[in-house]
Amino acid sequence: MTTQTQPVQFNIPTPAKASAFTGYHFEFTDQDTNIEVQASSWSGKESVVINGELISDKRVLTSTSSEHIITHDGREYRVGLHITNILTGNVECKLYRNDLLIGSQHKAVIEKPYTSLPSILKISVAIAWTVACALWVTSVLPL
Repeated sequence: MTTQTQPVQFNIPTPAKASAFTGYHFEFTDQDTNIEVQASSWSGKESVVINGELISDKRVLTSTSSEHIITHDGREYRVGLHITNILTGNVECKLYRNDLLIGSQHKAVIEKPYTSLPSILKISVAIAWTVACALWVTSVLPL
């Protein structure tokens, strides 16, 4: 007796630029399950929402990658976020179901780095913000 598996349906939104102010938003659809991943570029807060319900959230400030492991309707999902280029703000989001990659998206704050004055200004602001946050964190938190 053979069992048929339903094909994975992807609902990949129109590629949109990520924003330093609004963060990153990724959307996936697996059969009848809508999975949204949101990540803030300001606070490091990451959220995973399945079918409109917040399932997982955490704050990541000291790492360039993170992972959320979720069980929903008998399926194990693993969401991985990874900063692939800190200067352009390029973030890759991968979705696994039962250890099988079913979706991958990436978004960047700066799509074509170093090509114009606004890009250079954005990079300068991002670096200054990162340094300011690092100085603030080290002054507030004991080492």
